[in-house]
Amino acid sequence: MLNLSEFIEGIEHILETDILNRLVDKIIEEKDLNILRKVLLLIKNLLYGEKGTEQALKTSIISRLSSLLDDKNDFVILYSLGFFIFIDFFELCIDFFSFH
Repeated sequence: MLNLSEFIEGIEHILETDILNRLVDKIIEEKDLNILRKVLLLIKNLLYGEKGTEQALKTSIISRLSSLLDDKNDFVILYSLGFFIFIDFFELCIDFFSFH
């Protein structure tokens, strides 16, 4: 799905499946940081769809992302901050923490 979300047609197709609710729930449930990163990237990509933001705002996405900011893991906090400001520094986070 992550690869499919790189294209507008793919984004629209994914949004039609109404999977966004499950992805938002996965933000809290997921303990594996690699999977969490991919979920956040997928959600971020889906927000670029025609009704992506509208669908996201119908979920509890803001409270779920806000709860990540309270996480004890700096890696998770950086990821969620990157999500909030919509820039692609997720890969920079990986590079930063791979050296520490």
